Amino acid sequence: EEAINEYVLNGQQIPTKWIYEKYNILFKHLMLKFSFDSNRVIKIIKEENCDIAYALIKLIFISDKNLKSVESNWLEELYRFIKSSNSSELDDIYRTFYVDEREKEILKFKDNQVENIKRELLLFEFSEVIDIWNGNELYEMLDLYNISDAEIITIYSELYMPFTDGVINPSNDNIKIGSCIRKAVLSNENEYSFSDLNDNQITYCLNKISLIKSIIDKRNAIAKNNSNANQIQK
Repeated sequence: EEAINEYVLNGQQIPTKWIYEKYNILFKHLMLKFSFDSNRVIKIIKEENCDIAYALIKLIFISDKNLKSVESNWLEELYRFIKSSNSSELDDIYRTFYVDEREKEILKFKDNQVENIKRELLLFEFSEVIDIWNGNELYEMLDLYNISDAEIITIYSELYMPFTDGVINPSNDNIKIGSCIRKAVLSNENEYSFSDLNDNQITYCLNKISLIKSIIDKRNAIAKNNSNANQIQK
């Protein structure tokens, strides 16, 4: 309904605010983390009428100061062609387009950048809706998207936390709280040190630590039971 109203008022233009409504302020935070200007991403989306993934790929290539414009455009086009092809065709593509070792390394590096950002966007989406799923639905979604134990910790220690006035501040206590949660879960100990936190923050940390451990333990138990069931069937 909102999209229709926007179309009636503005014509075929993508309103800039939609991306923040989808990812909240986490999108801006993510772009800053990867040293990207979120406004440039939105500008590309509007100009190219494309999705976020397409815009991010374009920005990753055009923002590389080590590449000339012609080379950047060529490698971006080649990268998109490779991603739309089967992996078994990669060697043939390299030979057909005379891709040298330097270009291969650039394409590999860019691909890692793209996949890392896309993965973090997925984790951000999980952090927004993870409390909606009930019972086994949560574990089915974790397995469907191959969310690792380390990523579960990331969701709850870095992404799933309150923000002050919609802003992530590096000096904010939330960063300290997230660090304490992560260290406690990874330590595998039952007693934790929270010397720099107040009582409310300690309670918050203990609740999150307990939740993370219970999710990981239950997910691993479900996986083990499924594995045993498969062995019995065989």
